[in-house]
Amino acid sequence: MFALLALAAAACGGGGGSGGGSALSSNTAAIMSCLKTAGLSPKKNAALPLGVDDPVQGIKVPLQSQDFNESYQAEIWVFESGAAAMKNRPAITLQTHDDVRNKVVGPVVVDFSIVPDKQDAQQIESCL
Repeated sequence: MFALLALAAAACGGGGGSGGGSALSSNTAAIMSCLKTAGLSPKKNAALPLGVDDPVQGIKVPLQSQDFNESYQAEIWVFESGAAAMKNRPAITLQTHDDVRNKVVGPVVVDFSIVPDKQDAQQIESCL
């Protein structure tokens, strides 16, 4: 029953919003532009992270691991402030601190699906 209520709430806008001010949209656009310039292929992420109530915009970046010879991705969640990113990090990453797969950089939470190749992590983090 709770799962159905959560799905209904999310469908009706009960979860985090992709709205937010022009600063949020500007930051997201700047990050996407930087990632494209770095030779990556970022895509807007229309999904919203479960349990996030602050305005947020998402970006997915497909990557190819040279270390593990497999495809993986980085999910980048852009918030209005660093405080909002820190507050919502546990809902996105299930972690309360930075580690090799996820971190908070200013108003951004970045979450890699596997331990990223060093070059991939550096490319993405340089755009945040």
